[in-house]
Amino acid sequence: MNVRGEVDTRVLWVGVDADVGESPGEFDVRRVATAAEACALLDDTLADSWYPDCVVGGVLSGRGDDGDADGDDTGDDGLGFLRRVDEHTHGVATVFAPGTEGSERLAARAVAAGITGYCPADESLEEAVRTALERVDSDRGQGHDVDRRYRMLAENLPNGAVALYDRELRYLVVGGTVFDDLPLDRDHLEGERFEDAHSPAFVERYGALYRAALDGEHSDFEFTYAGRTFRGHTVPVRDRAGAVVAGMALTQDVTTEHAQRARLERQNRRLDRFASIVSHDLRTPVNVVEGSLVLLREAAHEGDEATVDQNAERISRACRQMTDIIDNVLTLARQPDAVDDPADVAFVETVRSVWTLIDSRGTDLVVDAGEDVTVRADESALRRLLENLLSNAVTHGKTDRGDEATVRVEWFDGDVPGFAVSDDGPGLAPEERDRAFDWGYTTDEGGVGFGLGIVQGVAEAHGWTVSAGESRSGGARFEVRGVDHVAPADGAAAERER
Repeated sequence: MNVRGEVDTRVLWVGVDADVGESPGEFDVRRVATAAEACALLDDTLADSWYPDCVVGGVLSGRGDDGDADGDDTGDDGLGFLRRVDEHTHGVATVFAPGTEGSERLAARAVAAGITGYCPADESLEEAVRTALERVDSDRGQGHDVDRRYRMLAENLPNGAVALYDRELRYLVVGGTVFDDLPLDRDHLEGERFEDAHSPAFVERYGALYRAALDGEHSDFEFTYAGRTFRGHTVPVRDRAGAVVAGMALTQDVTTEHAQRARLERQNRRLDRFASIVSHDLRTPVNVVEGSLVLLREAAHEGDEATVDQNAERISRACRQMTDIIDNVLTLARQPDAVDDPADVAFVETVRSVWTLIDSRGTDLVVDAGEDVTVRADESALRRLLENLLSNAVTHGKTDRGDEATVRVEWFDGDVPGFAVSDDGPGLAPEERDRAFDWGYTTDEGGVGFGLGIVQGVAEAHGWTVSAGESRSGGARFEVRGVDHVAPADGAAAERER
């Protein structure tokens, strides 16, 4: 093998369609497409004195190589070839560069296979080669294979963590960038047993997967910690003879990925709602207009003014219904999928302001909340939510006895703070409470049934929950929970307005 520093470093490039770096002239590069060609070249180089300092391999599946796949995942053929190079050569660095097909699972497999370096698609391959060569130089003759594998993955796994553990489930080495944002001390974890380092619930649920890695099995799972979501993998770590010598747990923070997935699901539900509105909700008033126009023409031809007026009124009502539907669709379209930048909003002041804008029809409003309650919300979205809840309470809050109706807005603290809007009306039957938030569901003749759907959408965008129940007087009560607030509702005072 040539001596690095005296002549150009020799790199064998196998199945990677990219340049080594911005200055490829610094490396003496030979390129081949398949593992079979690489093996032939390695055999030939024994005769012509060219022998690589580093072998860089990509995803070789489907390229006619003879790699012995270590599993079913993409990239296993490339890893199998690099593992054989690592096992049958001495002092040669190996770098796995899967390009856009890379993943944290492939990174874990690279470590388990003993590959010197792993290069993600967005990293410099030239730098990966340099780093791999330095590791081989520092590890040569020192028996640092397991530690070298750990360091390689810990340095290249974005927003994740890696833990190496022995057969007694004791953490040997722990590291990763994710610890910068968690209330965990990675140094404290080293030397701890798995059972002592984690909660009983975590141990009970995932302990078997950690032990399975020591039996040669690969496992995948997801869990939550400190309000964040993580994807985990446990894999066996083998020595050059293929024996399992340790286990490795790899975790990556996928909170943002989950949030994006949830946002996409909300958008898909919104599209379904649009399709339902267009195909069903608008069709009914359109059919009314078409049928009434036929009857109106016939009545006009016959001079039947009463029938003309009757059908004209039906057309007018249908047009108003279509206007309401269109207005609600526009509200839905403008509603954010998620509130990313909430502001401080004075809760009581906002409730009173919204109340002045609706037709209260002589109904009293009672606000049972402290003046200092300030919530974290998108103000315009919060106003839409309150407008629909208050309007719904006014519409359905009249008692059968004809008594003066009251709408109550109440703030409550506790583990899950929030507020409730309740009325004195007939309320909702238990079987109707979940359906109340369905788009198009209404018990009001002439209503379009979108108001509570809008309420639920605003709540979900904030990360709140909304539910229907029964008020103290037997009417309807809608609770919004999980509302982030700034000031507690101490000294709440009820105030009656009209």
